[in-house]
Amino acid sequence: MNVRADESHVATLQEVVKTKNPAMIRRAILALEKVMEAYDEVECPVTDVFIDGLYCRQCFNPAGTLIVGKIQRHGCLAMIVCGEVKVFDEHGERHLVAGEIFESKPGAKRVVLALKDTVFATIHANP
Repeated sequence: MNVRADESHVATLQEVVKTKNPAMIRRAILALEKVMEAYDEVECPVTDVFIDGLYCRQCFNPAGTLIVGKIQRHGCLAMIVCGEVKVFDEHGERHLVAGEIFESKPGAKRVVLALKDTVFATIHANP
């Protein structure tokens, strides 16, 4: 789900993340996702690329967009191709910029706030 960021929602997430309580953080993310259903969705174009055994999903997120991702069933590599984001999940808050690559583990549920126009890419095994 992609919507225009509401500063109050971001502030609430930042406070909950400070608790370092994974269960509380997950509940807050799920509650935010429910609230976001009432907002108009922001278009975030997706490009899919398939090659021998790999699938790359690339998504453009305009600055000011708040994204709640789906729960990941499989791990993958993720990278910030260009731009800048804040990421909130059960492990805390991270500030990521273009060029950063990280592991997205199975079961992850996160919120991403695009601070600048951002291209986010994930690379998956595609047997």
